[in-house]
Amino acid sequence: PVKHRHLLGGCDGELRVYHDRVVYESAGVPRDSRSWLYTDLDGFAHYERFSLVFITFEHNQGTSTRTYDFELKTDLPPQAETYIRERLREAADCLAGR
Repeated sequence: PVKHRHLLGGCDGELRVYHDRVVYESAGVPRDSRSWLYTDLDGFAHYERFSLVFITFEHNQGTSTRTYDFELKTDLPPQAETYIRERLREAADCLAGR
């Protein structure tokens, strides 16, 4: 369970990490739900205990990247950060043709 922080306010939902993608499902605001393949992600940060940030490629938004900031309602499982970083590294290698 997470809160997706908006510029003003935010919405609650669930963040799920899969082998091929990351999914945010908004409980009350379905239009805010998102799904990203790891190749859609430019970066990720877990700099505070209950904070998780994804930086996505959003060329259709007029900028090259967009930041999605989540407030975690529970601790991130210890292996989750490593798992996400490995998937991002694999995606970057795939895009680079390695």
